[in-house]
Amino acid sequence: MTSQIDAFQLYYASRPAYVPWTTDNTVTSFGIGINDVYYGFAHNEEPSAFVATLMNRYRPLIEQIYSDGIRKFLFLNCPPSTRSPQVHEENDLPEQFQRHAEMVTAYNEGLNSMLFQFRDDHKDATVVVYDSFQYMTRVLDNPAEYGYKNATCMNTDGSSCVWWNNLHPGWKYHKYQAEDMLPIFAPLGW
Repeated sequence: MTSQIDAFQLYYASRPAYVPWTTDNTVTSFGIGINDVYYGFAHNEEPSAFVATLMNRYRPLIEQIYSDGIRKFLFLNCPPSTRSPQVHEENDLPEQFQRHAEMVTAYNEGLNSMLFQFRDDHKDATVVVYDSFQYMTRVLDNPAEYGYKNATCMNTDGSSCVWWNNLHPGWKYHKYQAEDMLPIFAPLGW
């Protein structure tokens, strides 16, 4: 997230003529968490302390683009990455899966809490959170309904399996998720 915000600062914050964005016509979106959650899990971090550290890093970055004039924010929470091929390849004990699931839960709760405070501090900002955890759970519980052979395969073609690699979903999943997200865009002016 830091490098993306840095790039925004460098290329777009000044509102150059080649990107004439305004407060009214611009939405920033953040699909973050899956890598951070796995990092914390893989390094045996305690979930609540690790997530608190993450949110303390995220918040100033969000404040930075808010100070640039961004007022519309879209966040996706962390999907159920406990069900990803990577978590299953590298772990085989129920307590490991439980620990990863606890990290995901702590992350999503921490994100919600941080965003609640951000909204409270910035009444002029519109903050929308899409529940990718709930949506991906629905897809993984019913893969055939979405044209996938199962919930655990992966394929770099991005379409035949939910998983593009061992931790991230493919383009077809993202297309379906984008369609599911359409109703939440109304508060953002879309």
